[in-house]
Amino acid sequence: MPNQLKPGLAGGRNTGIAAASGDYIAFCDDDDQWLPNKLGAQIQLLEEHPEIHTVVCGLEIIYDDKTVVRTLDSERLEFEDFLVDRIMEAHPSTVVFRRSAAAEIGPVDQDLPGGYYEDYEWLLRASKVSPIASVNEPLVKILWGGTSYYTGKFEMIENAITHLLAEWPEFDTVPKGKARLLGQIAFAQAGQKKRLAAAKTALATIKLDFKQPRAYLALIAATGLVSANKILGELNKRGRGV
Repeated sequence: MPNQLKPGLAGGRNTGIAAASGDYIAFCDDDDQWLPNKLGAQIQLLEEHPEIHTVVCGLEIIYDDKTVVRTLDSERLEFEDFLVDRIMEAHPSTVVFRRSAAAEIGPVDQDLPGGYYEDYEWLLRASKVSPIASVNEPLVKILWGGTSYYTGKFEMIENAITHLLAEWPEFDTVPKGKARLLGQIAFAQAGQKKRLAAAKTALATIKLDFKQPRAYLALIAATGLVSANKILGELNKRGRGV
């Protein structure tokens, strides 16, 4: 079925959710791959725990010829966990959830600029409805690198995260989590060569959490000595992002 809603990731996901007729819904982005038993292990967990509506799993991040395995230490993720951290292991291609919970969680946010962080915003809402469980095995392959739609789209990223902060005032109660997002905004500003804005946002980040590494990466990128894309590429090789 073609996307009947707003073009992009969010509209595509919502079109699929609306068309689904089975008991479970799962996402898989077009450059990712499920491994054998991914769905089986997650659905078994859902059947064993009727109080849970969403399950994620570990993943393998592939960047060029490097593979980094990431799994969670915890078997449950709460709403507060997502305020502190994006939690990369809860990647959209790892998500399986009950179709019966779709209305309570609500649709994927189609108002986020470029659809950036639509998955994170959805996870915030999903984790408010019930904790999110995890099968802590790498059951999805994630392809990173220059193929990503968001590579180099720093203005879009800045606008989307600014929108997310406005929509979720709960971040104001979690300085570490807000600092993480402000650090990402600062880095995106540096990527646009908005050096003064990047420096100001980075300093605001440090005031909230002086240990937030994204603030210092933004300051480095703002100097122009090392580009934001170069820093991001080096992090991606290690299975990390900004």
